[in-house]
Amino acid sequence: MRSRYLLLAVVLGFRLLPLAAQPVNDDCSGAILLEDVSDWCSEMGAFNNQAAGNSAVPTPSCFSGPFADVWFSFIPFATDVTATIIGSTGVNLLESPEIALYQGSCGALQEVACASGLLQSNVNSLFADELSLGLPYYLRIQSTAGNNGTFQLCINNYNPPEEPSSDCPEAAILCNKEAFVVQKLIGPGDDPSEANDADCLNGFSPNVEWHSAWFMWTAGSNGPLSFTLTPLNPPDDLDFVVYEFPNGVGNCADKIVLRCMASSCDGPTGLDEASVDFSEPPNCNDPSQDNFLAAIQMEAGKSYGIMVNNFSSTGIGFEMEFGGSGQFAGPDAAIAAVPSGPLCVGQTITLQDASTFTDGNIVGWEWSFGPGASIAGAQTPGPHELSWNTAGTKPVLLRLRTNQGCVVSVVRQIEVLCCNAQYDVQADITHLVCPEGDDGAISVQVSNPSPPYSYSWSNGGDTPIITGLPAGAFMVTITDGLGCDTILNLEVESPPPFDIDVTLVAPSCNGGADGSASLSVNGATPPYLFSWEGGPFLPGGMQSGLSAGDYSVVVQDARGCESALDIPLRELELELAPPEESILPPSCFDSRDASLTVTPLNGQPPYRYDFNDGNGWVSGNSLQNLGAGVYFVSVEDANQCQSVTSFNIEGPPPLSLSLAETPISCHGTEDGRLLPEVAGGAGSYSFLWNTGSTAEGLDGLAAGTYELTVTDGNGCTVRQAATLYQPAPLELALESLLPARCHGEASGSLVVGASGGTAPYEFALNGQGFQTSPSFGNLPAGDYSLALRDARGCSLSLNVSVGEPPLLEVEAGNPAEVVLGYEARLQALSNGNITAYSWQPAEGLSCSDCPSPVLMPLQDGWYAVRVEDENGCVAVDSVRITLSDSRPVFIPNAFSPNDDGRNDYFVAYLGPGGRQVLSMRIFGRWGTLLFEQENLSSGIPVLGWDGNFKNQPVPSGVYTYVIEVEFIDGKRGRYTGSVSLAR
Repeated sequence: MRSRYLLLAVVLGFRLLPLAAQPVNDDCSGAILLEDVSDWCSEMGAFNNQAAGNSAVPTPSCFSGPFADVWFSFIPFATDVTATIIGSTGVNLLESPEIALYQGSCGALQEVACASGLLQSNVNSLFADELSLGLPYYLRIQSTAGNNGTFQLCINNYNPPEEPSSDCPEAAILCNKEAFVVQKLIGPGDDPSEANDADCLNGFSPNVEWHSAWFMWTAGSNGPLSFTLTPLNPPDDLDFVVYEFPNGVGNCADKIVLRCMASSCDGPTGLDEASVDFSEPPNCNDPSQDNFLAAIQMEAGKSYGIMVNNFSSTGIGFEMEFGGSGQFAGPDAAIAAVPSGPLCVGQTITLQDASTFTDGNIVGWEWSFGPGASIAGAQTPGPHELSWNTAGTKPVLLRLRTNQGCVVSVVRQIEVLCCNAQYDVQADITHLVCPEGDDGAISVQVSNPSPPYSYSWSNGGDTPIITGLPAGAFMVTITDGLGCDTILNLEVESPPPFDIDVTLVAPSCNGGADGSASLSVNGATPPYLFSWEGGPFLPGGMQSGLSAGDYSVVVQDARGCESALDIPLRELELELAPPEESILPPSCFDSRDASLTVTPLNGQPPYRYDFNDGNGWVSGNSLQNLGAGVYFVSVEDANQCQSVTSFNIEGPPPLSLSLAETPISCHGTEDGRLLPEVAGGAGSYSFLWNTGSTAEGLDGLAAGTYELTVTDGNGCTVRQAATLYQPAPLELALESLLPARCHGEASGSLVVGASGGTAPYEFALNGQGFQTSPSFGNLPAGDYSLALRDARGCSLSLNVSVGEPPLLEVEAGNPAEVVLGYEARLQALSNGNITAYSWQPAEGLSCSDCPSPVLMPLQDGWYAVRVEDENGCVAVDSVRITLSDSRPVFIPNAFSPNDDGRNDYFVAYLGPGGRQVLSMRIFGRWGTLLFEQENLSSGIPVLGWDGNFKNQPVPSGVYTYVIEVEFIDGKRGRYTGSVSLAR
């Protein structure tokens, strides 16, 4: 079993300000489902725990306490998951996030992994492996000490390769380009010098590996390869070296450096097909450095690899994603299934490894068939026969291992269905007896091999029988013991409702008893019986010889269903012709040329009329010269039947006129417009302008006053005038112009002022989008065309130039070779007024903030200088200082020990690079050891050989010496030769 790791990253944040809205995922039951968990990230600040409550679920093992938490859920289709929480920037970020992972259901959760928070941090990651595919998992997120705020959630569910080693010979073998996550980088391995052949990394320390991981692969096809390394802790600085391994994977001898990345920039790094550089030195100030190198061109059959080093030494890992058309050699993993389509619950399926691999052999198989399978897993290629006892999408995982050690996984999703043939359902429906009743009922009988059954009705019922039903449609969902369900749509029917039409004959005026009422009935269940005024139910729906009054009747159908109604019967009333046939309206709103003519439609002539105008009853039926208003008219026939009716005489609405103006856009143009808006009157309008035009509207107008007369179809008129004005001329002036701060830097700015025309104004540079602000910043040096546009589209332009200072340059000097023990002087020469110098590395320099530091190097190395001028502009350069192979040691070839004070001793003279003479031995011609001395200082005569052996002078002649010297860099040298002794 592999281990689970917790990753923490420290990024300073700020305390949030609480918000009021309660998050929807405040509790496990409201968890937000993450449907895409394959390397997915939300937007920054997409989620928050502000106003969240404390869940009733017990506090996880690593949480600081029960605080405001929020929940997410996902269903894994791979074995490993990494979840990362990144607090947003600003005042509302989530500080010190804590994460817990559960498996199960909200009522029965089991803790899987937990990541505690770290104070003053707004980033945290959780890792878990060996997930159960196809089962729900839950993420619980809160903040240490109960802090609230917004955050970004990133999650990656993946099948990992082998865990990498920190040593090249044990590198993890990759056989496909699927993205993966390395959780941690701990230590340099047994051999921290394996990447010392990468020149760009040699300036850091004797051994370049600090916290490293090695991967190898063999190219399966020709083509470019790119990749992106993203640190799990965003501020981490990742370095890497890409190699070719000419002897194949697993053999690190004679490896060839293809790419070397030592840039000090943090964040993502890698290879990109758009990049052209093969190496980036330890710096992040050079404009050419973008933290990416050129993609490599792989050749099929050749082996390649990468060493990734966490220069920041946090121990936190990274995510690796691949690009490019070049592919890795490895199995083409596949699973064969018979049958290949969806299954029914309990149906047998046969699964077998269908992978192909032309570059080696598959030697290991690890199957996982997921929850509900009749067998949990297997370790052979198959075939394997199995079934599932529940419905749903069943992920089958096959993990393959090759003879080269690479691991590749494939997941095939099997759809298991609840098949309709599993159910036999009979339904008995009791329909309604009467219209609009509630005595319906439904009973269902189920036959199925997997009881017990549960019932869910659309009206809330949960039993096989529901009663007291009105007419309508009812749906029931029946679920068996395996979770399979079937849905029935049933309908309770009702007889049609009573539909009763009543025909009345009014009794004559003054108490007549010659009226009648007749009922025509449809609906319910015929035949029908009728009960009038509480009497017995009898056939026939007509009553005659009725006087005016209210009559009650009950209708009963063949099933005893009843419908009651009241019938109002009134005496005969005179009817008059409708108003539209009686009224001639006035021509204009305030005219008095209307007339009213009253015409009876029933009754017995002759008729007389009272218009309520003070003239009493008259025989004439019309009035003339009326204005708009309400007129009451009484009419009486020969039988003294009367009618009192009101007539509303309405004139046309008042004729109104307004002029809609389209103003003149720019000074001096003739594009004004006037369009009349006419209402009221009799319609059919005609138009006459003071310009003589009879058009409805006027276009292309200059400034001036215009008057319009409108006449409607009845000759009514109305007048209206309008004056059009033109805006003042547009003016544009430069109010402020600042050059770029540094050469090539986009830091220039300008501010302009506008007047005239029609505000508000918009401004644009070089034809780009318009903006409302008159200020433009972050401008590089150059010539610009500034455009002004007012609210009516009038425009004006102005040409301006933004300047810049000369390019700030610095030269760190030419590469120099120095003899060990001698000093070298670095010299930074710049064309600017430099205010600050910074040399790196500073160790061993006489000063790191001066233009010309002195050093005595003990090894080869790069020295970089960074200069800054009074404007804050920066330039960088570097120089390489190497040690000469020459190590000056002077050993005389003759001496004369005659006590004359000159050349009486044989000694070795060391240059400044020498520390001491470790030993000096003198031999005679036959190999006799004549003199031996250790730990001698350079050039001190009395410590050398005085030409004696056992306190006796040796004769003149040639003698052999062996001298071992130690130098100040710790290295040693052995010198042999002969010296002539002359007395």
